[in-house]
Amino acid sequence: MMRRASWTRSNGGGNAMEVVILRRIRRIDSVRHREVIPEILDSLPPDDREGQRSRRELRYIDVLMGNSRWILSRLPDPRSGTEVHELGAGDGCLLGKIAARGFSSCGYDLAPRPGALTGAALWERGNFLEREEPFR
Repeated sequence: MMRRASWTRSNGGGNAMEVVILRRIRRIDSVRHREVIPEILDSLPPDDREGQRSRRELRYIDVLMGNSRWILSRLPDPRSGTEVHELGAGDGCLLGKIAARGFSSCGYDLAPRPGALTGAALWERGNFLEREEPFR
């Protein structure tokens, strides 16, 4: 959330609108300079026992926290042309649920496309921030 500045010209800080704009530019700059670092789990093959256990634990934590449930509850009814892009899609579980609702969807992750991900969901492997082509 953006905090509004209360500075005025009298204190030499510029007007409030200038400060808000500068903060937004800094926030955008911080996204541009973000570094994606692979996790150990990204390098493990799908049949690795420790990797399977870790992925199962992550799904359990997701259920406890209600992340996927909350995201799915916030999606509107799918309309023609509506796209949903999931960054860091992991095992593709949420992406599969989104695609099953009829959305055009694409997952991005450093890991390869999960074998369990079925349907029309697209998958792009690699660093999303290094993409050169625009969205579809």
